[in-house]
Amino acid sequence: MGSGSFVVSIIVLFGGTFLALAFLKDSSQRQEAAHIVPLPRIGGGALRRGPWPGCLDTAAEECVELIESYCPDCKVVVVQPDEVLSTKFDTQRVLIFVDEYGSVTKIPMRGR
Repeated sequence: MGSGSFVVSIIVLFGGTFLALAFLKDSSQRQEAAHIVPLPRIGGGALRRGPWPGCLDTAAEECVELIESYCPDCKVVVVQPDEVLSTKFDTQRVLIFVDEYGSVTKIPMRGR
């Protein structure tokens, strides 16, 4: 009788461990999904909406031309390294962050 209860306790232990791991995995997947922020769906294709990763490490002027060609209604602003910005969110604004040489340092996207 003693070995039977030992086997049952081992089964319960492994079953509980399995359930706990399954719960933790599901919980972490839900937590990751909660951090995904969708981009605004403003008419046109992906090149019209942004972001524009092709601008990274290019000259600011080239990046402005590219974005304005895909999104003529966007307000494109080149931001110098020490420039102070407004914290107001605007889906029509695209900020292009550049270094001291005029090269784009962050992927431009709408709103920020």
